[in-house]
Order: sequence, then structure tokens, then C-alpha cells
Amino acid sequence: MVTLNSIIGYVRQVKQSIVQPVTVADNDKWWIKDGAPLAAEVDFIGVHTYPACENKTIDEALTCTIENIEKVHQALPNKAIAILEGGWATTAKEFALQASEANQKRYFDDIKQWAKAI
Repeated sequence: MVTLNSIIGYVRQVKQSIVQPVTVADNDKWWIKDGAPLAAEVDFIGVHTYPACENKTIDEALTCTIENIEKVHQALPNKAIAILEGGWATTAKEFALQASEANQKRYFDDIKQWAKAI
């Protein structure tokens, strides 16, 4: 793994070289526990969200995603947040009963509807 100080150094280097906003993505738990120093350097926070990997059912998926984003916002309130990775598996050994194209479509539709509403 790359150390937090190394990542901060890379972010600073990139920000000096381009005009586009710069971010780094990780899951909500990392941002909440360890992300404050990096949040101070990036232009916005990038969050990964995969509710099935958190043992959530498709009925709990959108609520889980929203709660994860809200928890990051509570921990790091002065930064905009974007979901940079998210989804639902169509096949998986770890949660085979939850993985399906129908559930993937539902999660995509649910998160798209939520994003349009906020």
C-alpha cells in the first residue's frame, strides 16, 4: 500500500501540474477513519460504494449508500463528495444470492433517481 504521506505528495504534485480538480477515491470507512489529512489536499472527496460487499440486500442498498455518504460528510463537512465507484455485482461467490442483473439494474436505477433528486 502507498502511505498517506505519499498520496498527499502525489496530489500536491498533480495539482501543481494541471488546472482540473483533483481527488482520490476510497471507501467511506477509510475517509472517516484516516482521510482528514488527504481531504484537506483534494478538491473533493471520491467515495467507493458497494453495498453488496457490506452484506446488504438489494432492499437495503440505496439506504446503505446514502448513509455512507452522509457519514463521510459528517466526518469531513467542508468538502464536496462524489461517488466515483459504485455498483452491484451480477455474479459473485461471496454473495451469490444477491448478485444478479436484475439487482444490478435496480441499484443503478435507484442511485440514479436519488442523485437526480439531491
